[in-house]
Amino acid sequence: MPPPTPSAQEKQRPTFRVIVLLRSWNLPLSARWGRTNCSAGDAAGVVSACPGYVRANLPLVGAVKPEGTYLCWLDVSGVIDKIGAKDMAAEASRNTASAKVTPSTMVERYFVKQAKVQMNAGASYGLGGEARMRMNIATSRKLVELALSNIAGALKKA
Repeated sequence: MPPPTPSAQEKQRPTFRVIVLLRSWNLPLSARWGRTNCSAGDAAGVVSACPGYVRANLPLVGAVKPEGTYLCWLDVSGVIDKIGAKDMAAEASRNTASAKVTPSTMVERYFVKQAKVQMNAGASYGLGGEARMRMNIATSRKLVELALSNIAGALKKA
């Protein structure tokens, strides 16, 4: 049976392929980074919903609605205090000969290990990025909610 032919409306609707930010170490390597098709309308819904979900479910984390982008900046200063990231960063900096380890880097590592979610430490993007994480939300709402749910679960255990 041949695949269905897309309608004229589906042909006009922009679609893009994105990489999901959720990591699952129990999956084979080929399946660790999920991919999904996401229309521009779906992406707009995720962008507008993300800060509200963060406010409702992650009291230690702040978020501002992204404007014109698929990147959500999260304020993790409360997480830094809760998990003792300043002390962990100081210890890691003493034990390494390379660059100084920041508290944001320790939060990044914590989220990877405990929540299986990879985000980028904001300090690597310049001044004002310390205590911030950059979250790519250009994916389905379901996967963003799953990632944020994993973060919430990890913070409850902290």
